[in-house]
Amino acid sequence: MTTQERIRAWLAWVLGLAAPVAMAILFASLWWDPAEVAAGAPLRALGLEPTTCPGCCACGLSRAFSAMSHLRLHDAVTWNAGVLVNYPLAWAVALAGPPLLARRLWRKRTCRRTPR
Repeated sequence: MTTQERIRAWLAWVLGLAAPVAMAILFASLWWDPAEVAAGAPLRALGLEPTTCPGCCACGLSRAFSAMSHLRLHDAVTWNAGVLVNYPLAWAVALAGPPLLARRLWRKRTCRRTPR
């Protein structure tokens, strides 16, 4: 296996395993509006009690994702400008991850059957 093939295999696994997380994040951003996210609705849905925000570098990213999902670009950028990179990246991972992993697993399966 060449280095390029190893990188492709690694990327397929990483994207394939990260896809469910990206899908969950995007689903939550579509389900709740930014005000509900700020009030802690996603945490309550998980059975957790929301606490005071610790103030990390991702502060506002949940609300920004929700605002992007509800087509409120100005609000999204106001809460966290990183949403301009992270939101499309989450969609790319959610959409590309499963097919890449399935393709990788299919190739691995067929390679085992092929005599060398």
